[in-house]
Amino acid sequence: MWKLIAFVVLLAVMLAVQAPAWLVTDRIAAAAGGWIDLRNANGTVWRGSADAYAPVSSGAVGTGGNSVAAANPGIAGAAIALGHLGWRIAGIDWPRRALIVEIEQTPGAARPVTLVAGIDRRMMSGAIRLPAAIAMRVRQLAGWPLGGTITFESDQFAFNGGADGNVSFAWQDASVTPVDLPEAIPLGDVTGRIAADAKGFSVSFSNSGGNVAVSGSGDSRTGQVSLQAEPRATATPSQSAWLQSHLPATAPGRYAIGFTLPRN
Repeated sequence: MWKLIAFVVLLAVMLAVQAPAWLVTDRIAAAAGGWIDLRNANGTVWRGSADAYAPVSSGAVGTGGNSVAAANPGIAGAAIALGHLGWRIAGIDWPRRALIVEIEQTPGAARPVTLVAGIDRRMMSGAIRLPAAIAMRVRQLAGWPLGGTITFESDQFAFNGGADGNVSFAWQDASVTPVDLPEAIPLGDVTGRIAADAKGFSVSFSNSGGNVAVSGSGDSRTGQVSLQAEPRATATPSQSAWLQSHLPATAPGRYAIGFTLPRN
């Protein structure tokens, strides 16, 4: 009996190792709810690779006369290229009944992502690099083309029924094109931090370089959100005029906005 069970287990493992990669890519795409599309899958479930894309919602293209494709050269057709992803199952955590998966992105961040996926434990560490244009998938940002790339990095971030951990982010060569402004506003490099726990999350950020100095923060626990902006000497007249017409002035040449989000 035990020899038969051992044979069945060994056969199942062999089948899993040799299963084609498209089995896992199709499942991931279906579970992502349209946020990611994995193409050109190669290899096996155990070790494989695929090209990753984020489909662009129709509302993000052409809104306000802005050319999303022109502002974001990473867009191919109606999808944003996220790079080539390679994965391998690095081990099995038997006590926690979890798989340990290493994911490497090309072009990517300085270190790969390690994902621990189990029945009651999901955690990731490492870094991932994404085009800022992916934010256009958020309905409120549709029609506001974003330039540059954002790198997210964390030593440990858990998804166990709720988010728990810290994430730092760096938005390099950042730019934003408001829906009613015919030119992009360069923001230089924007850095910030996201902290999450069972009670909610908070985010803070500031930038260096660019035509406008920006900083801000938000906290889901209190619902408080604030944003400060100040045009630098390099800001164009139309960029300064846009800030003046959209944000309350706190001092000559300085603008800020604060509000409270509704909480459940």
